Amino acid sequence: MPSPPPKQLISSGSAFEAQIGYSRAVVSGDWVFVSGCTGYDYATGQLATGIADQADQALRNVAAALAEVESGGQTGDVARPAKVAGRIAGRAARRNDDTGWAHGGGDAL
Repeated sequence: MPSPPPKQLISSGSAFEAQIGYSRAVVSGDWVFVSGCTGYDYATGQLATGIADQADQALRNVAAALAEVESGGQTGDVARPAKVAGRIAGRAARRNDDTGWAHGGGDAL
C-alpha cells in the first residue's frame, strides 16, 4: 500500500489552535483544507466591526493561510468557500446583503 502524502500544518498563531488542537490549514498532497477563519485580525488583535467587515477579514485570513502553503496556494484555487452567519444582537444576519458582498456576490472568494 502506498504511503500517504506528507502533511504541512499551517498555524495562524491563535491560542485556540494550541488549546483545542487544530491547524488553520492542513496541506495533504494537492489538497489544502482551511478552517476556523473568522473576522478576527491577528495583526491588530481586534475583531472587525460589522458583518461585512468580519467577512472581509475572514477572507483575508483564508488568503494568509494559503500564502503559507509551501507548494503555493492562491485564493483563485479555492473550490468551495462556505460562510456561516448566525444571529447578531437578537436579529438574523443579512447574509446575502452583507457577507455576500465580501464574498464577491456569494459565489466566489
